[in-house]
Amino acid sequence: MSLLAAPSTPGRPRSAGTDPGPLEARGASRDPAATSAITATLKSRIRQLEAVHLAAQRFPVPRALEALLPQGLLAGSSYAVLGSTTLALSMMARASADGAWCGVLGLPDLGTEAAAGLGIDLQRLILVPSAGRQWAAVAAAMIDVLSVVVAVPPASIDGSDVARLNARLRQRRATMITLDPWPQTETTLRVTGSRWSGLGSGHGYLTGRNLLVEVLDRRAGGRRRTGEVDLGGPTRPGLTLVPGTGDPMPSMSGIPSADASSADTAVVGAGPDRSTPLDRSRGRRTSRAG
Repeated sequence: MSLLAAPSTPGRPRSAGTDPGPLEARGASRDPAATSAITATLKSRIRQLEAVHLAAQRFPVPRALEALLPQGLLAGSSYAVLGSTTLALSMMARASADGAWCGVLGLPDLGTEAAAGLGIDLQRLILVPSAGRQWAAVAAAMIDVLSVVVAVPPASIDGSDVARLNARLRQRRATMITLDPWPQTETTLRVTGSRWSGLGSGHGYLTGRNLLVEVLDRRAGGRRRTGEVDLGGPTRPGLTLVPGTGDPMPSMSGIPSADASSADTAVVGAGPDRSTPLDRSRGRRTSRAG
């Protein structure tokens, strides 16, 4: 039923041109601008109610990421992580450990042992190495049944497919984390610097890595904040937020800027030999911790 239609009087049929509804009686139907304003107001209120409903449902993130994502992962939303596969997987680790079914789309060389080292429950993890030309359809199917999906979108995707997937996320109250930019993301996390530890002057083993992460939150009006995340390693298992970070102003001390060649594409796990490379198959150099 149209929201602008007035119910007819019981027992009396309504004919064209008679029994005007309340909006008609005020002349709204004769004023296209007024009708358009009413429609826009109703749509805005519906979007606000939908946003409040979805914001009440969220998936938690590891404690080390709470300063960067204080609201956790909002149901019905998408997030983009640029420059670190480890960070993207870590974002869904807490939800997975708490019992949520999760999925990974488009990472054929995902190191499952390293993913388990991050806290991801492999018994509730669905892996789709490649979807080919059916990427949008496969992503939609995964969103239908899973709570959190980490996905590598194709280099080009039709705008209508993007709109349908964003709508599907809201309908199914799921969360998608993409490893490339994605339209209308709730938050974008970009690795802007990195620092390895463990190497001496031509000798030693890589034992850990710190990432400087820049966060752009759509709900914060485009304001940026940064934090330094310690990915851990064999001697320091698990993620931790470096003390004194997570502030609105960036602190670049001691951390070189990241570029495409130094993008983090390796999962650093909680024990020896857990740093399995995650080859994005896009010509990027794969980093490997010894």
